[in-house]
Amino acid sequence: MKRLWLIDDDPIFRYVVRHLVKSNNLVDDFIEFENGELGWSELNRIHLKQRPNLILLDINMPVLNGWGFLDKLTSMQNDCLQTKILLISSSVAESDQIKSKQYPLLQGFINKPISESDICALLQPSE
Repeated sequence: MKRLWLIDDDPIFRYVVRHLVKSNNLVDDFIEFENGELGWSELNRIHLKQRPNLILLDINMPVLNGWGFLDKLTSMQNDCLQTKILLISSSVAESDQIKSKQYPLLQGFINKPISESDICALLQPSE
């Protein structure tokens, strides 16, 4: 079962991703959170087998931002090895790109806006 979590405070961006994912039937389970704290709480609540295959994580959010989420996640890294995490941001700051390289859990950085081809490429079935 393919599970995708989107953690982003922008309701319009969440709508666009939700629409792209559902209209292309790319995942079995799509869950969205408006901040890192909500995503973190859910990650700790659910069983290991229910964890997402992919998390799209925004950097700048209220309550708990993407960096804070990653800091917390680092402590449970061994439990999340099956989860691919990509930062998504409208930030063009080079410092964010550099900082992202400090997190071995991250597997990429995607600049907003995200396109249909980006989403499809990320969620292609692995062979």
